[in-house]
Amino acid sequence: MASIQYAAGRGDRVMRQSTREALYGYLLISPWLLGFIIFTVGPMLASLVIGLYRTDFLTETTYVGLKWYRNVLTDSLVRKALINTAIYSFSVVPINTMLALLIAVMLNQGIKFQSFWRTVYYLPSIVSGVAVALLWRWLYQPDIGLFNSILGPLLKPFGLLPPRWIFSEEWALPSIIIMAFWGAGGAMLIYLAGLRGIPTSLYEAAEIDGAGSVRRF
Repeated sequence: MASIQYAAGRGDRVMRQSTREALYGYLLISPWLLGFIIFTVGPMLASLVIGLYRTDFLTETTYVGLKWYRNVLTDSLVRKALINTAIYSFSVVPINTMLALLIAVMLNQGIKFQSFWRTVYYLPSIVSGVAVALLWRWLYQPDIGLFNSILGPLLKPFGLLPPRWIFSEEWALPSIIIMAFWGAGGAMLIYLAGLRGIPTSLYEAAEIDGAGSVRRF
């Protein structure tokens, strides 16, 4: 009986501790959660409601029902935007994931100056969006940008001109896809943390069992 009471009391203590830890966790994420609800969920719901009206937001407001949503389904620009979004997603997500994983695996091999390289790869992810936009605009400048300053002399002997990047319709989407790789450092850090959490004994055991580098990975 005493052992049962002890086990029950211990279970209650563990449950109370888990509850306290959960509440503490919710308290820590509450600023982000509130910001997400106010600045993301709220505007999304508001836009759905506003889409039911024709309004100039000052004087005239007319209820039009689902008219704008029906127009979306037949608008050629919307279809083109969806196609571009699909191309962007299916290009950026797998390539960015593989690039981040490749960098993480490389940094996990115990190379020299690891802290330096980790900082170099992660730093672009935390740079201000405005600064990044200005930097890439300069890189993509057709006449004075860095990319075309390098490509121009290389293509000139072949009678070719360097691309106009974001300033041309055919190169705008590829340019944006290239820009997306700038943020691979954030995913790299997550993969690196996961790789560092794997005990080395597992790799050693796999090597003893005759597993190659791919199977160990």
